[in-house]
Amino acid sequence: LDSEELEQVANMLSLSKELAQAYHLKELAYELFASLDVYTAKKKLLAFKMAVQVANLAPFNKVASTYTQWEKEILNAFDVPFSNGYTEGCNNRIKVTKRVAYGMRNYERFKKRILHTMVQY
Repeated sequence: LDSEELEQVANMLSLSKELAQAYHLKELAYELFASLDVYTAKKKLLAFKMAVQVANLAPFNKVASTYTQWEKEILNAFDVPFSNGYTEGCNNRIKVTKRVAYGMRNYERFKKRILHTMVQY
């Protein structure tokens, strides 16, 4: 953000205590997922959950609860450099193509259309 945009954000945050808390919690979550190792991520996850308890904002309470339930899996993401993001993206693209091609009768043409869209991906 440039200086004018930062000033606008500061003005908005000064108008609402809840908005300022939510913004702070969002920034803590971004810091958590920018961690480079499990040890740092674990410390930041604990700091995030403690900040959520202090703020007591319902949407973030739910997020903290979810993070607690999936803590092991979340922290494993910092150990393993692999992601299924590409596979999920391909799957989503195929589903969109399927919806767009609703009513297409020729299966071979449908299959070629999927393959064609995946080549561009």
